[in-house]
Amino acid sequence: MESQIERSVNIIYDKFISKKHTTGKYICPHEGCGKCYDSEESLHRHMSRHSTVKEHVCEFCGKAFLRKSECEIHVRIHTGVKPYCCNICQKRFARATDLKIHMLYHSDEKPFQCPFPGCTLRFKRKNDAKKHLRIHVKKIHGNVTELMSPHRSAFKAVPKQLIRLESYGIMYYCN
Repeated sequence: MESQIERSVNIIYDKFISKKHTTGKYICPHEGCGKCYDSEESLHRHMSRHSTVKEHVCEFCGKAFLRKSECEIHVRIHTGVKPYCCNICQKRFARATDLKIHMLYHSDEKPFQCPFPGCTLRFKRKNDAKKHLRIHVKKIHGNVTELMSPHRSAFKAVPKQLIRLESYGIMYYCN
């Protein structure tokens, strides 16, 4: 079960870092979603995510997937096929995204910045930025969450359900 701090961190991070799918003329009609896409094809591909019918089943373990391509990638776990190779160290990967993440270790690039106001730290991996963000979010008790910054003391404990980061204009809820 996800803790209050984890929920707060995930919501803050997703609001600030995930800028994808916020513009475009094709809007997902699924209740509570609202993601936008530039093409009708992209919207239809996204909308299949809201479906509960998983037609593509792994022949090895029976796990079901919405898309055939996802099933094919999953099957590589069982077969050991790793078609993607790092051209620097020759380490192999089952997924292209894993190779892309791995390549960051061979560079000085740090594409993920902490979204907290005043914090300038950057990270190679999204998950490392999320882990770091926890130092700014602290559960005090019950419904009270305190936002902390090592750079400034502009944020105080806010009771009840709503905390607003004015400089970014977003809100997140505490339970």
